[in-house]
Amino acid sequence: MESRISRQVISLNGKNIDRAVELEPMEYLGIRASLKCKFVADYEGAINDIEACNKLFKGNDIGYSNDGTYHLNMVKGLCLKALGRINEAIDIWEYQLAKDDHFLGKYDYLLLEYFTIMTVNTKKQ
Repeated sequence: MESRISRQVISLNGKNIDRAVELEPMEYLGIRASLKCKFVADYEGAINDIEACNKLFKGNDIGYSNDGTYHLNMVKGLCLKALGRINEAIDIWEYQLAKDDHFLGKYDYLLLEYFTIMTVNTKKQ
């Protein structure tokens, strides 16, 4: 289905993204979450949007970040890590990486290296 809202009108510095989410939450909630994490460091806001995606999609796959770099659960883990909630971040990364249908992208390899370092450091504490 073609979106009623052009992706070009979505801007983070205005209210366009919020309006897009109001009109088409299944299409734009994950995009807003990704943008909140990546560009404005609103980690709590991004986590809230990702959790809302999980409820909205009712157990189905919630999708990837706005540029396709990471699955939104991986983004959630990055947000948790940024908030100092390392064990929760590790749990969500392990959950996502264990899924049979998770596509392991090139940036996941960088995250996996970081994840391995964090796991070793966390176990030492």
